[in-house]
Order: sequence, then structure tokens, then C-alpha cells
Amino acid sequence: MELDELRNNGWNDFIQSVQSFCEEHDINMPDMGARHTIGTRRSCQQRDCITVEHYYHIDTFNKVIDYQLGEFNTRFPDGTMELLSLNSALDPRDAFKRFNIDDICTLAKKFYPLDFTTTELHALNQQLGFYKIDMDRIQAFKNIDSIPILLERLIETKLAETYYLIDRLIRLVLTLPVSTATTERAFSCMRLIKNRLRNKIGDEFLADCMLLHIERELADNIDNESIIGDFNAVKTRRVQLI
Repeated sequence: MELDELRNNGWNDFIQSVQSFCEEHDINMPDMGARHTIGTRRSCQQRDCITVEHYYHIDTFNKVIDYQLGEFNTRFPDGTMELLSLNSALDPRDAFKRFNIDDICTLAKKFYPLDFTTTELHALNQQLGFYKIDMDRIQAFKNIDSIPILLERLIETKLAETYYLIDRLIRLVLTLPVSTATTERAFSCMRLIKNRLRNKIGDEFLADCMLLHIERELADNIDNESIIGDFNAVKTRRVQLI
């Protein structure tokens, strides 16, 4: 999973990016080897003897990633972490370093059983062997750093037709971020609408409100007068004036 990779190996690249940004915009960067102090820097307020780098690396950078990982594990059902781990077998970075035929076949069999028949799973296993040979041989697949770009190159070279089962699996994998983002938006929307003052709102009304909020870009283009006209045309209703 990319969060794990970022936590384990991403600090040096991150701090180099920060340093480059500070130099480019003439911003003073703190001495990472100096002692980290809090408050008014009085000795009685200093609880730990740690460096500035330790504070930003361990207490800030890693802690934020750990929090995100904890939120992910809590929010999503069992098996999602395994799904993301198996997805990494398709990652083309570092010359397809994570490529693993068994993991890719397990991904298709376990998480997309309705999209691949038993015969197609056997064919997928065979395709993957030839696929890796072509990925190492063809120049167009050198130095690719993401799965979407990999799919683009497969289409451009027309290898998507040859490795149609791999193409299908990659397309299925690429739908995961979309579904995850939709879930995140739904949770955020729910917290905004069903708060302490509206905690008795019904499920149907809540779903309608969430739909309007999530798709508000489309809802803003709807004419209220046309909605009122359609509502009046359904049937005659008694309106109680207050």
C-alpha cells in the first residue's frame, strides 16, 4: 500500500521537496539537527530531548500517516487492505518490481469473481507470463510510474487487445479510487446533514438530502420553478396555511 511505502521510505524525498520549496521562495528552514523546544523555550517546559527532525519526522509525518491508516482500517470492511496489497502487484514502478503472477491471479479470483470465469483465470495466468516479457522488452513501458499510464501505453501499443484479460483487470482496479472517493464524500456529507440538531431525520429524507449535497454541481443547474410545476402536476394536494 502506498501509505506504508510513504511511511517507510518517503521521508527523505519529502524533506528534500520541502527544502527545495523553501530555497525557491526564500523561506528560512529550521535547523533539523537542533534541539526541538516547545512553549516559551524555558527549561521547565521541555519534556523530551529530541531534534527538530525527530519531531517533524516521527511525531508529525509518521503520526499523520498512522492516523490515516487507522481511519482506513476502521472505515472500510475486512479485506480492503488485502485488496490494496494485491493491487500493488500491477504497479509498473521500478521496472515492475512488485509484479507477481500469483498475487494478480488471486486478485482476479477473490475480488472480481463475476468478471472472470474459471477458464479466463487460467488464460490470465498464461497471459501474465508473456505480458511481463513484453513489459521488459518494449521501450514504451520503461520508466512508467503509475497504473493509469500503464493502461494508456497498453492501448497506444494495441497490446490491450493481446492481453485483454489484463486490460480488463487493470480497468477494474482503477475503479477502486473512484468508489473510495465516493464513500469518503458520503461520510463527510452525512456528518454535515445529520448532526446533533437533526439526529431524528429519516433514512429516506437523509438519502435525498445527501444526494443533493454530493451532486450539488448538477443540482445548481435545476430550475426550482420547473420542480414546483412538476410537483403540482402530479395530483391535487391540500395545503395548510399557517
